[in-house]
Amino acid sequence: MPIKVLIIGNTSDDHLKRFAKYMDDLNKEKKVIIEAFNRNELQKNDLFNKTYHIRNYFPKFFFKFSSTLNALLNRINYLLSFSRVGKYDLINIHFLTFHSYILLPLYKRKSKKIMISPWGSDVYRIPTNDLKEKARKIYKTVDYVSAPKIKFREDIQEVFSVPDYKIIDLAFGSENIDTLIDNESLSKVTAKKELSTENSFVITCGYNKHKAHNHLKIIHALISVKETLPVNTVLFFPMTYGPSDDEYLNEIETKLKENHFTYTIFNQYLSSRDIMVMQKATDLFICIQDTDANSATLQEYLLSGTNIILGQWLRYPQFEEYGIPYWTTPSKDSLKNTLNEYFISPTKISVPKELKEQIKNNAWSVKIKDWYNFYLSL
Repeated sequence: MPIKVLIIGNTSDDHLKRFAKYMDDLNKEKKVIIEAFNRNELQKNDLFNKTYHIRNYFPKFFFKFSSTLNALLNRINYLLSFSRVGKYDLINIHFLTFHSYILLPLYKRKSKKIMISPWGSDVYRIPTNDLKEKARKIYKTVDYVSAPKIKFREDIQEVFSVPDYKIIDLAFGSENIDTLIDNESLSKVTAKKELSTENSFVITCGYNKHKAHNHLKIIHALISVKETLPVNTVLFFPMTYGPSDDEYLNEIETKLKENHFTYTIFNQYLSSRDIMVMQKATDLFICIQDTDANSATLQEYLLSGTNIILGQWLRYPQFEEYGIPYWTTPSKDSLKNTLNEYFISPTKISVPKELKEQIKNNAWSVKIKDWYNFYLSL
């Protein structure tokens, strides 16, 4: 009999779509049957055997009376919707939400085992103490918590009091690492030509459109050292992923135009190859976001051989075993000083071969085997 797994999450999210794609490639014999319960409206994803979603069982005008009634009706919708799913060997929660707290009793009835696969925001960006307490209850109830052997795991265990015996060594991979490996022969010169920046010094600022990437602070720092920047500087802003905020985007563009920067904002879909070309064309990558867990993007820039300025609070011991492979800035406000030092004496920091091999092992084509084997072991 095949193992049956139910994924709880948003099947339209790029992370889950890549997970499903690589699992499907490996799971040709269908030894694992993977279905999904989508917390949003039904979004078809053929990579899952079946997808359920939260339905509304009440007339819309019922939701016009009070917020208390709305909360009650939504709770009933969650419970009735989830009651339609089958029986499973494992329910695997990807991206922890309030829905899982409501549905936890049903999870236990519907599945032999439950596992949380927390994302960075599940640990570092919980908006209220009430939600943190609800999350603790979920962590206490589940059988497994998947996390790689990095500081992120330690933080999960500390914040939610997770014992060692619940931890399973599983991590999300990176499709872009696969793409970088497949395109190792593509040079920086060729990548720059593809983006018409062959005569430019390219600085990439952050890697998605979330405000936590502090794009405006990066811009202000660049304004402060503008006289030090190469005259041919071009700024890249990858903004294809994260919450939509037109006001924030307009504020970024206004500031760039006011200070006469040459820039490109990438706000349309980028393929894995597009991202790889952008990373190889970049001369300096700046990352000073508020928090991070196990940044695949940082690994991709290291593998592409790009110089990096990283917030010191984001430093990753697992990447520093062979020496620190990036410049660091002590605080967001000190970025201008770090940039000034960098451009006065732009020392190239080489990435050790051992670290590159370590990063290659974080490709999705490698990591998915761990997930597949774990599911088979149930």
